[in-house]
Amino acid sequence: MGFGRIGKPHERRRSPRRADNATAEIVLANGRRMPCRIVDRSETGAKLAFGSVLGIPDAFHLVDRTSRTLVEVVRREPRAIAVHFVEVTSST
Repeated sequence: MGFGRIGKPHERRRSPRRADNATAEIVLANGRRMPCRIVDRSETGAKLAFGSVLGIPDAFHLVDRTSRTLVEVVRREPRAIAVHFVEVTSST
């Protein structure tokens, strides 16, 4: 990550993030559902918060109040993951 003229890091994302704090759930390949919170999102991805990320696979569907989206994990933290949107499979 580079730094700007004032010492602040440059934003390298393709689209800006916006705070969300919406409730959602993930749906695993076996049909199991797990609740999560969408911390923030952009046009290309989101950060999701969980009680624990143990057992969360590298790809799953994210279901919120407006859509069901196939996502891939791009970063893991102990209680959160960052995902990239692969394909919106349906709108609710």
